Amino acid sequence: MRRDHRLDTIRGILLIMMTINHLGGPASKLTFEPFGFVSAAAGFVLLSGYMFAVTGLDASFSRLSVFGHGLLRTLKLYKYYVVLMIVVTLIELSSPLLQGYWGKMHQQAFQDPWLHLAYGAVFLFNFANMDILSLYLVFTLLSPFLLIAFRAGHGKLVMAGSIALWGVGQFFDPLAYIIATNALNARVNFFNIFSWQLLWMVGLYFGYLRKAGVNFSWAQRPVPISIALILVAFFLLIRHEWLPLSADWLPLFERRQLGTLRMLNIISQIVLFCAIIRFFSIEWRISWFSYLGRHSLQVFCLQVIMVLILAPVSWRIPGMFGLAWYCVYLAVVCLMLTLGIMVYDHYGKYKKRVLHSLKSPKDRELSASSLKKERT
Repeated sequence: MRRDHRLDTIRGILLIMMTINHLGGPASKLTFEPFGFVSAAAGFVLLSGYMFAVTGLDASFSRLSVFGHGLLRTLKLYKYYVVLMIVVTLIELSSPLLQGYWGKMHQQAFQDPWLHLAYGAVFLFNFANMDILSLYLVFTLLSPFLLIAFRAGHGKLVMAGSIALWGVGQFFDPLAYIIATNALNARVNFFNIFSWQLLWMVGLYFGYLRKAGVNFSWAQRPVPISIALILVAFFLLIRHEWLPLSADWLPLFERRQLGTLRMLNIISQIVLFCAIIRFFSIEWRISWFSYLGRHSLQVFCLQVIMVLILAPVSWRIPGMFGLAWYCVYLAVVCLMLTLGIMVYDHYGKYKKRVLHSLKSPKDRELSASSLKKERT
């Protein structure tokens, strides 16, 4: 299956939105949930689940390839996760300024950094803005088993179980429970894993169906599109306070647990997205966003480090230097983020060329063939 550059573009856009949200300032008012109660983080998790299914299943749907892909992906993610935890710890401990700014959120790590690195290794502690990565790891580890269940014809049953687990998540957070009952001095993941798994599962199931050749004809029918359009418009008006909302309804829009109405807003946007994206070829892209989307893991990790360092000054810039210089500042941040990924990309290509030159002629042909498939 050819690479879908549309989705790379969307993932790149979501990553830039998350970066601006984490930095704060006037621009974050435009990038944080601009179209309703759907965050960039939610879209990123859902698309990541979809991409895992599409890339993790070969034409034969063999168990070996599914588990092999899942294991390699999990090990790669865990390597990035552990290294990122260590880097963030060292940066914060080396700077009194950062300790002062992040103190309330990360005070446990300052008190006993090695203990909290151990907690982080089993996902009982996360630094700010790293919460999605730990969720991503757990979901990736479990996804091969779920794809096999889909292949065995249990897709509807698995999805029913996922919806039930999301329902439990409205009242119960397992990680918060473990930390509280064991009196652990650790920071709870912002996202309830029982609730947020539903986003990954929806993406994973859609990706499986797409790989299996199922035609999403319902996305072209006027009735579901019309209903979705009405719901999206309704939630958009509420989100920007153009329609009043009683305080009694606020729990239904809760972000941590993915409240019922927030989830309905997400589903309605998925329907509209499926209806709109079919008008664009899979080759369609916005080059810069597509480039970032292809390196989403590296972009995410780099923006965590950049936000860690820059957040203490980011919110001061508009007031001190004005809106124009704030825009220049954001442009420079995005440029630095892009340059960092370009350096990583070129290093990876150089490393492949060196390894390729050490191989036998036969192995080189096989590597060239696999690289060609990867690019497509």
